[in-house]
Amino acid sequence: MTNNFLRQYIPIVFFTLLLGVGYEFSFNNPSLGFYTVMSGSMEPKIKTGSLIVTSKKESYEIGDIVTFSSPKSSEIVSHEVSDVLTKDGRNVYLTKGNSNATTDPYVLDEDRILGEVSFVLPYFGYLLTFIKSELGLLLVVYIPAVFVLKKEVFFLWGTFSRKRLAR
Repeated sequence: MTNNFLRQYIPIVFFTLLLGVGYEFSFNNPSLGFYTVMSGSMEPKIKTGSLIVTSKKESYEIGDIVTFSSPKSSEIVSHEVSDVLTKDGRNVYLTKGNSNATTDPYVLDEDRILGEVSFVLPYFGYLLTFIKSELGLLLVVYIPAVFVLKKEVFFLWGTFSRKRLAR
């Protein structure tokens, strides 16, 4: 019974701790950002649906893949730095998606750049996007929680019933 219990709950506890540590690390470190790539503009380097982790730097170089807030829309975009220019004593950047024929039609100030892409998990962004949806929360969080709670209630009920009968 104990061996079965441990085999069943250790992975759950481990996964929960792993998520908790990742959550704490990411939100207590404002220089990190987590984003899902929603277009193919950076393929083949970064696949659509990838989860990317960005880290803030003081300056960026040609070839760095940066994530930024688009000056033309409210989108978050990740493209490669294609040129570094100086404007009023500050660096500004031209960017281009690997799959795009031309550079982006704007110049980026450093304040718009959220960070350089430092880590890519291919296709993992699809999973996170699904989990954030109402259906994802239902299937991944709420329904499993109900099953675990039900199992625990029956386990405790059986334990208390056996103790009562043993008296």
